[in-house]
Amino acid sequence: MKVLFDLRPSHLVQEQDQQMDITRLFSLIFFLVFCLLSLVNIVYIAKNLLEVREELTITRGDEIAVTENVTMLTASINKMREVRDRARIYLEFTRQELPAVEFMAALEGAASDGLTIINMDIRPGNVMMRGSAVGDQDIIDFSSRLDGMKNIVTKVDAPVTTRGLVGSMRVTDFSVTCNIKSLSEIAESMPDVLATSLSGNSESGGTGEAGE
Repeated sequence: MKVLFDLRPSHLVQEQDQQMDITRLFSLIFFLVFCLLSLVNIVYIAKNLLEVREELTITRGDEIAVTENVTMLTASINKMREVRDRARIYLEFTRQELPAVEFMAALEGAASDGLTIINMDIRPGNVMMRGSAVGDQDIIDFSSRLDGMKNIVTKVDAPVTTRGLVGSMRVTDFSVTCNIKSLSEIAESMPDVLATSLSGNSESGGTGEAGE
């Protein structure tokens, strides 16, 4: 059995007990600093996470808006392409200088009552017509009248005819092709008509001024 006796004076024992352990103090300080830094880091990360989520939400909204704008722009581009294609077709048609209206107006006097035009194809420089007539004479007369329209028609080919039936009535189907002038050629071939029209308009305008 061992018995230990503390031979230090009582005042020295009291002073030594009251002394602070430096190692424990530094350990406690480091622990508190670590906890504080960890808390600050957690708050900072949480704040950044919230900001990133807000930016992600804004970015998604911008993406939706951009997608809608792209869709609208695509639709507008498609409409503009349609308008461009229509304008191109119109320009190509006008460049062909097809005297469709003039030829149709002249055709009214060439077709007789016994002749029916079923199909007409007007192209630059020529017209092809298909139809039917009661007799061959109507087709011959029709070709002669076409050939007589020198202000529009330059040449009439011989009609191609075939026999057919419409119910119990015999008819003659035909196809005929004729060469036609362009609009500029028609205007050049009718200067007198244009001059008369212009002079008539000027005279009517002058009469109107006198009446006033």
